[in-house]
Amino acid sequence: ILAVLALAVLAFPLAVHADIIYTNADSFVESNHPDATHGSDTQLCLVSVDNGAIEAHTYLNFDVTNAVPAGYVFQSATLWLSITALSRASGVEAYRASGPWDEATLTWSNRPGYEPAGLDSKVVTFQDYFALWKSWDVSAGWPGTGDFGLVMVMSPMPNLAMSFASRELTAPPRTPYLDVQYTKDTSVPEPGTLGLLAALAIPGLIWRRRARQAS
Repeated sequence: ILAVLALAVLAFPLAVHADIIYTNADSFVESNHPDATHGSDTQLCLVSVDNGAIEAHTYLNFDVTNAVPAGYVFQSATLWLSITALSRASGVEAYRASGPWDEATLTWSNRPGYEPAGLDSKVVTFQDYFALWKSWDVSAGWPGTGDFGLVMVMSPMPNLAMSFASRELTAPPRTPYLDVQYTKDTSVPEPGTLGLLAALAIPGLIWRRRARQAS
């Protein structure tokens, strides 16, 4: 009976909770200006010229410490960027940064690389530009805690460029952010749940005992 009641309780869908985490550092680097820094710029640029002869990559960092409260289980993380310019429809892939970096000093020359496995790839279109925002599912790179560094790279095609709003763009504010979703950890039932199951099971146990005595 307890097993059946436990399944009945767990059959109810778990409530999904969400937390918005804004970037605490963002910048971009460009191969044609390898020592330039852009940590204070209001735009985050992506460029691919002549199949990668000139490139610009965007770097984003999020502090996800305590993003998922104790007793909850991570479900997903979605990156949202606000598009400010677009030359034409272009593919953009999100990667996890392979090392730390500093917004104030990040350049093409000292940039960390990115993990070889992409997290998500999307084609950014003019429809997205007019909608202002585009999202990427970066759940596969979730670190659990600490810094979550991301690198956005444009597909290697000739003469493409786009930009996103950085956290320095304040009029209006369109700061990059993560939408983090999580649910209650059900691997260990809460004391209240155990008490409920026991209370529901008692009448059934009494009925079975009386049925045996009657027979």
